[in-house]
Amino acid sequence: MSDGEAQDPRPPVRRPERIGLGRRALGLGALAAAGGLMLGSRASAALPDDIRILVGTPLGSPYDRHARLLARHLPRLHSGMRITVETIPRAGGKLAAKLVHESAGDGRTIAMLPSGLIFAEILGEEGVAFSLPRLQWIGSLDAEPRVLVLSRRLGIDSFDALRRHAGPISLAAVSTASASWYEPLLLNRILGIRLKPVPGYSSVMRSGALMSGEVGAAIGSLETFTALLAEGHVNVVLRLNDLPLPGIAAPPPALVASEAAAAHPELMRLLDAHFRFGRAMCLGPRTPSAMTLAWRAAIDELVRDATYRGEIDAARLTLLPLPGAALETSIAAVFESAAAIRGALDAALACGMTIADNGPPGC
Repeated sequence: MSDGEAQDPRPPVRRPERIGLGRRALGLGALAAAGGLMLGSRASAALPDDIRILVGTPLGSPYDRHARLLARHLPRLHSGMRITVETIPRAGGKLAAKLVHESAGDGRTIAMLPSGLIFAEILGEEGVAFSLPRLQWIGSLDAEPRVLVLSRRLGIDSFDALRRHAGPISLAAVSTASASWYEPLLLNRILGIRLKPVPGYSSVMRSGALMSGEVGAAIGSLETFTALLAEGHVNVVLRLNDLPLPGIAAPPPALVASEAAAAHPELMRLLDAHFRFGRAMCLGPRTPSAMTLAWRAAIDELVRDATYRGEIDAARLTLLPLPGAALETSIAAVFESAAAIRGALDAALACGMTIADNGPPGC
């Protein structure tokens, strides 16, 4: 998640290592081929020996687990390197983003940040002391299929049934300043459904609330719902992006492929970047380009390493790398249109809340 959900202790559903994201991803794929891979010949800076990775999500989250595997295997490929991982989930990753933004340009401090920070900066939330477009992006290790699940206690087993449901459905959210709060309101506006986000739920609390029927819905990465799906407590009724869902016999419709989504280009530009952000890593703005290229080359080398890939498999994580150049372009596309996107986002969130309270159409 984008909100940094803690990893469910049961084995998550695995998905293919390289998968397409649909038409919107073709441009990013071309950028990856042209500018993001095989950078070793252009990277002249030497990587530092002592490195900190700041993880802006809780201990045990997929972000944290990816960071610790990186910290274990990268020194194997670069003798003498020492890496420490620090989980700093405070303020939804804003503190980690602030620290990397203020870091020296020596390549010693890296951050792995959650995608919810895109919403935070666009909306000008309190505590934003960083600029995502100014950060130097190394790349993303993975992407996540984001899904809307409903408790089976509701008796709603499809998206069509959800659209016909007249009453509000409570949805577990982390806080009122989190992707888990914004996403359901945007779905209300775009798709005309009626989700009512309720703040105050960690990922552990969310699972229990879905099982008991305390809440009726949740949004997150597929892997965080694996145990609930296996035990029959929830149904997946909507994909937010268009990644495949291994283990789901009849994949539900995808938001990004819907005709309704096409009518909201500013919102979808934001959501596209949010969905593909994945386990994104960055350096501070003062980092010289040579150091950024050196880090991109090192990560490219790592994700091609057979031993590392084997341990990723053993840990039941996945790799879907997005090189730094493509990630940088995706983020830049959002912030080049920041004013228009913020206007559309403010209006859509207000409309989504009106629908949650009063039902569609609402606005």
